[in-house]
Amino acid sequence: MQLPRTHWSEALSRRVFLRSAGGTLALPWLASLPQRSAYGKRVSDTPDKPPRRFACVYFSNGVEPEHWWAKSAPGGMQFGPGLQPLLPYRDDLCVLEGLFNAQSVANPSAHLGRMPNLLSGAWVSLDQNDLRVGRTM
Repeated sequence: MQLPRTHWSEALSRRVFLRSAGGTLALPWLASLPQRSAYGKRVSDTPDKPPRRFACVYFSNGVEPEHWWAKSAPGGMQFGPGLQPLLPYRDDLCVLEGLFNAQSVANPSAHLGRMPNLLSGAWVSLDQNDLRVGRTM
């Protein structure tokens, strides 16, 4: 049985489809191209700033507090022995401790429900095979 030919099947040939699909694959990289005006000059003369990054270091079984600390000091932040490798970046860091989210306490899993909830604000599934939470920071 052959399907009847319509206006759309004639307009969408295999070649047109493949050309469009190829263009679609390139779309994610389009944003990385520099923006230029009609005269070939950059739209902005100011150099692009690098994007802000967020990193979270979490130890599910905790750490020894005497090794993992950061204190403010007149010359900048002072780091404990555990944070010494980050010393060259101390002007770019913000070290937080003692974070608490009451919603995470309701989760009976001591490890699974605490930190993912703190980063996303969403309820964490207790199913060990389904570790979805939602978008995080």
